[in-house]
Amino acid sequence: MTYIGEIAALITAACWAFGSLSFEASAKRIGSLSLNLIRLFMTFFMICIYSLIRFGNPFPVGVSGEQWLWLSLSGFVGFYLGDITFFKAFEVIGARTSMAIYSTVPVFTAIMGYFLLGETMSMLHLGGMFIAISGVILVVVSREPESGMGRDKLKFGVLMAFLGTLGQAGGLILSKKGMTYDPFIATQVRTITAIVLFSLTFTIIKRWGSFASGLRDSDGMKFAGLGAFFGPFLGVSLALLAIQYTSTGIASTLIGLTPIILIPLSVFLKKERVNFREILGTVIAIGGSSILFIKG
Repeated sequence: MTYIGEIAALITAACWAFGSLSFEASAKRIGSLSLNLIRLFMTFFMICIYSLIRFGNPFPVGVSGEQWLWLSLSGFVGFYLGDITFFKAFEVIGARTSMAIYSTVPVFTAIMGYFLLGETMSMLHLGGMFIAISGVILVVVSREPESGMGRDKLKFGVLMAFLGTLGQAGGLILSKKGMTYDPFIATQVRTITAIVLFSLTFTIIKRWGSFASGLRDSDGMKFAGLGAFFGPFLGVSLALLAIQYTSTGIASTLIGLTPIILIPLSVFLKKERVNFREILGTVIAIGGSSILFIKG
């Protein structure tokens, strides 16, 4: 398939849209920190089942020492540092606003890809990125502020989302450096690293009690399970597949369409209203993204 990387990135955006709404609902019930560790255990279990069925071994095999190093660094930057801040943003300002800020990740991944991976893109593709990101930004600035959200809370949530975005961009770049023969195996290595780090964090700050409380929240666990499946299991693995077959800049731009996909989901599931500028921004973003499918 000529566009396997681009198609994987688009499916990733859809998965992350579903996953982010699920994580938002779960974070507001069990807290963002507990949610991080719970969904990592869920993701690890899901990938173990996948690996057992496909390779006959539930644990990562055929991964070199160098790949372990890069993927562990990716897990630290993306799944640990990035997700601590990003899930806090989900809890504070919600999924739509957080994912809208995340849409700026193509800028950072393209810059990092240029300096760290030697990636380059044609002027046509750079123009498509600019148009797509402009459309998403229009969607963001067109949104009505949520009721009851003060300026300090909004600023804190935006800061957390921005730091999470940097972490995700860095995680993508490091993942490409350590890519294995199978993106699910790569995700499993990143997940193992993050589980160890979060477990140490819970021990140091003595938060295992809140973790146990989260496990007893049946609704919170249901939402966490849905988010884990569509997010770190399917979505992240497809994102790694995307960067395996296309540049990180193009992949992250298409993945950055998540806020666009969140619009109809929010309308139908959360009964939110959409204005004309949001619709216009959606059209612009889709138009810019379509340029990325032109081989330049």
